[in-house]
Amino acid sequence: MGLQLNVDLECIAGPTKEAYVRIDTYRVDKVSSKLKFSVTYWLSAKHAQDFNRTYLEDSLNQARGILSNKAVYYPTPDSDGIEVELPTFFQLDMANEQSVDIPIMEEQTTVEDVPYISFDSEGNEITKTRKVKITKEVQVDTVAKIKKVVDNSILGNLPKYCYTYLRDELGKIVPIDNIINN
Repeated sequence: MGLQLNVDLECIAGPTKEAYVRIDTYRVDKVSSKLKFSVTYWLSAKHAQDFNRTYLEDSLNQARGILSNKAVYYPTPDSDGIEVELPTFFQLDMANEQSVDIPIMEEQTTVEDVPYISFDSEGNEITKTRKVKITKEVQVDTVAKIKKVVDNSILGNLPKYCYTYLRDELGKIVPIDNIINN
């Protein structure tokens, strides 16, 4: 799984019109609700596949066709090219923004009748009341606020979530319509 960049790029490894980007590592920190992942760029999907090994016991293959993060992007055939830096590391919150009602609290002092037990002149137990000032926190209103709510359901489809995020980020560099799921 990866993304194909159907754009004209030139880099140290050579020119390509089918650069391939794939996620190589994921790191999930549930304590801080952070998701981190890193990607590599290749001349093509075939170059990336050739780097993979079939068996764990196999030695690592040479990374032929891997791209550096610096490239020249040609938006049109006539352009002089634009130097771009392709991001390789991403860190994001495992959260979604939601509107949450936050209570507005206020201290209020009230006088309340508090019962207590006493004795009459004959020694019988009787209940009496006395007035006592009590200070309480009372909700007086609410205000809607946008908060980042932790969303652990992201872990259920981590690759899809990360590739969607990656596609959106790369869409800030090259036209998003030229970024194809592969």
